[in-house]
Amino acid sequence: MGRVGDAGGPFRGHEGARLWLRESWEVFTGLHHELEEVIDAGDGETVVSVQRVQGRTRHMELETNLRWAAVWTFRAGKVLRAQGYLHRREALEAAGLGP
Repeated sequence: MGRVGDAGGPFRGHEGARLWLRESWEVFTGLHHELEEVIDAGDGETVVSVQRVQGRTRHMELETNLRWAAVWTFRAGKVLRAQGYLHRREALEAAGLGP
C-alpha cells in the first residue's frame, strides 16, 4: 500500500504534527495545499479527505503536483489519528468504504 509519510513516521502528538510540518516545509518551497473532497465514513468518527499539494522541491527545483488522501479518526472533537495514502481508493478502503 502506498502510505504517505512511511519514511519519517509515525508522528505522534502535537510535537509530531509540528515535526511533520517542519519536515514538509524543509523539502518544498512555494507549497500550496488544496482540499478537494471530504467524505464521511458514516460512523460518526471517521472522514476521508482528498487533497492536492503543489510546489517545488527546494534543492533540485522539481515541480510537484501530488494528489493524496488521508483517513482522519476523531474522538471528542479532536484528531485521534490521521493516516495518509497516495491513492484515494486506498484511503476509502482503509476507512471501510471500498471493496
